[in-house]
Amino acid sequence: ILFIYFSLFFFFNDTATTEIYTLSLHDALPISRKRLIESQSAEFLSRWEKLNASQKHALEIVLKTRGESLFGKENLSRFNIAASTLKKALTQLQRFGFLEQQGKQVTFQNVFFKHWLTAML
Repeated sequence: ILFIYFSLFFFFNDTATTEIYTLSLHDALPISRKRLIESQSAEFLSRWEKLNASQKHALEIVLKTRGESLFGKENLSRFNIAASTLKKALTQLQRFGFLEQQGKQVTFQNVFFKHWLTAML
């Protein structure tokens, strides 16, 4: 019995075992995320196709700026969009459940949609 105790104690306290488990979990997460995105791809595409050009452009801007300084002169110029057009599109996207305001930053409500969009653009 003492041998079994020490064997189990060694196994669960062995750093190599912990590293193997950690690596396996680390490798599994991107695969799971990829499968989740693939399983929702048709829904994401359907929602994307219902958006107008300004809304799609606004999503691209949020993605590329990480939702920060959206109304800065540099970003408005860089993305060739009027502040009023961007504001209207962002308001609509928030109402449709694509985006949310967190302080001064605009973020995606669905992280999997964000990853899908990143792959699409």
